[in-house]
Amino acid sequence: MSEPDSHALWEYPGVPLSTPADLLQFDFTMNVPDENLTNVVAMPFTSEGTCHCLVYWMEYQLDDTTTTSTGLENVPSQGQTLKWNRHFKQAVSFFSPPIQLFNPGTLKGQTGIEVHVKFEVETGSLTFEAFSL
Repeated sequence: MSEPDSHALWEYPGVPLSTPADLLQFDFTMNVPDENLTNVVAMPFTSEGTCHCLVYWMEYQLDDTTTTSTGLENVPSQGQTLKWNRHFKQAVSFFSPPIQLFNPGTLKGQTGIEVHVKFEVETGSLTFEAFSL
């Protein structure tokens, strides 16, 4: 998997092969934590197709009713074309070679991706690693 790079995904058609997942949550009303933050998230595939990349974006919950996203404009249904926010670029890590998906939810082929994410408090950097399930 490549290092994340910014791309304006609204320019490229695509359909989701899994559901969006929270990798990390930050509470901006609190002080920066003393320890690094880490998380592991399993993302099962929900559709057949070719998985070219993993996309990252931020969503900011401003109050109980207001959220703004730098990624998806809506939560897509299976097979529905993704609609990305045109005012932001998204971080994209490409798989080389792309992952071919057949019969999602079975033990034939890849069943999903496990994402390991780390926020390093001292540098403010995020690192991502993805592994096939």
